[in-house]
Amino acid sequence: MKDNNVLNPFEYEAAVKFADSELIEYFVEDHNYSRFIQSGRNIFIIGERGCGKSMTLLYNSYQKQILKYQKENIIFDFSKIGVYVPCTNSLFFKKEYELVTNPFKVSVISEHFFVLAMAYEMVSVLSTIKCDISQEQERDLRLDLTYILNINLPSEYPLFKGLSKYFQKLNCETQEQINTSDDNFSEKCVSFYSIIIPLIRIVKSIELLKNTHFLFLIDDAHDLNTFQVKALNSWIAYRDHSDFSFKVAVAKIRTHTYVTATGSSILEGHDFLKIDMEKPYQNKFSDFGQWAKDIVSRRLEKFGLENMDPEKFFPINPKVAKEMKVCEEKVRKEANELFANDEKSKKKISDYVYKYARAEYFKSRHPQANLPQYSGWETIVHLSTGVVRNLLYPCYWMYDKEYSTVNTNNGENILINNIRPIYQDAIIKEKSQELWDKIDNDLFNNIDNCTTLQALQIKNLFESLVLLFKERLLSDASEPRAITFTISARNELTDVKLEYLDDLLRIAKEATILYDRVSSAKEMGERETYYVPNRLLLPIRGLDVVGQHARVSIKANELYLAAIDGKKINSKETKQQTLFDYEY
Repeated sequence: MKDNNVLNPFEYEAAVKFADSELIEYFVEDHNYSRFIQSGRNIFIIGERGCGKSMTLLYNSYQKQILKYQKENIIFDFSKIGVYVPCTNSLFFKKEYELVTNPFKVSVISEHFFVLAMAYEMVSVLSTIKCDISQEQERDLRLDLTYILNINLPSEYPLFKGLSKYFQKLNCETQEQINTSDDNFSEKCVSFYSIIIPLIRIVKSIELLKNTHFLFLIDDAHDLNTFQVKALNSWIAYRDHSDFSFKVAVAKIRTHTYVTATGSSILEGHDFLKIDMEKPYQNKFSDFGQWAKDIVSRRLEKFGLENMDPEKFFPINPKVAKEMKVCEEKVRKEANELFANDEKSKKKISDYVYKYARAEYFKSRHPQANLPQYSGWETIVHLSTGVVRNLLYPCYWMYDKEYSTVNTNNGENILINNIRPIYQDAIIKEKSQELWDKIDNDLFNNIDNCTTLQALQIKNLFESLVLLFKERLLSDASEPRAITFTISARNELTDVKLEYLDDLLRIAKEATILYDRVSSAKEMGERETYYVPNRLLLPIRGLDVVGQHARVSIKANELYLAAIDGKKINSKETKQQTLFDYEY
């Protein structure tokens, strides 16, 4: 049944802007690792912006889980209570610690603000739980708070509401002391071990919460300062996690360090598990392919289109499908002739068709022809580059365009049951051009520490990359549809030039026009980083967004010169991906 409050089923706002009921209905648990969040292990969730990290944490917060249980008419057992702590909270951007010259006090004040935010969010959750505490037990709890934590709460407030006001008051007092250069401010500062752990033990004396495990859901941890990161790692290193654990979401815009406040390190597998939220997209049966399909199907169902297959909602242009089929048959005929006497002909023919059929479609087009038509569910999923927000973004505008055309001003509201290929193509090309315009005009305004010169050099780099990919697509290259790359011969660049190139890549990643992945290299089973340009850049340049399981190896010096001087990249070396490599 259609939800009349929903104007567009493909809303792609940040997760925190969804109403509780919307987030629960939109969230898809299958084909990802979100169930790990409900475990007692410490978890790091790593991924690009928009890949679903915040939504996963919010879904597992108490506020969302209790609503989910109520809708399903299931009794909530309070064994796990998720406390969502957004690091974009204003407390995390306080710069008061910069007024302090003593390094120890800087670390103290940084942890103080972090812990206050956690404590505030924790008691805010607890204030919504009806614990049925007797007057005698509440008196004992208040006495414990006074004796153990030196917190005296006014009697006119309920217990946890009073605590939330206390933490707000303490935050204000600390800021005032620092701003007036009061050197005694640290006497009022709190730590995780002085407040959170004792508070948890006090709370667990309540019968309803005696078996509760608190999940601290730390979102956008890349926004923490270095002292707060070290403090967080120290808490994760704490050996007794029977009462609490951390689920930490980190965007790939900068490297997260795992060093503690004492200089030691927390270890993956021992102290925490790491979840990569970006799933490999190799075909429609892969994890990301299924997840994407479920996400869109659920949104369409909420909008009144039950059992709607996304492949039918986003049909491919019939003319393109027919031309693709003709090219496939042509290439298959070539393969049959080429491998006629080969005992492994079946697999070789299949591989040959995979490599060259789609490339033949692009090669066979007349040089003066218009850009290819882009449409169909497969195209949209590959266009996302494995990021959920990138999946929903063009779908939103496609729906809006279709709706504006179909629904007139006569008062009749027509339900949209598919997006015509012509509108899919128009939006894909429009948004592709907008992304190139972003590179042209917005990088130096929107990305930290990006100069106008660097913005120009990044444009040079991407112009050279797409030219390389275009030439390969139209040539007889062994892997013509490769649209990802690795960087080789880094040692041939001076340290200064290599650092500069890495900074250009850093800016491109922060602007979400470039993504990096880690996968197996062929050499001795080592791991290597490869780079995936945002595939939305490709349609307006006539490239195949589907690509193939191969990477172009480009020397660091070629990339550097392409950026600095706009020099053409001539690399011809490619690497075939292995079965276990990631490809989106």
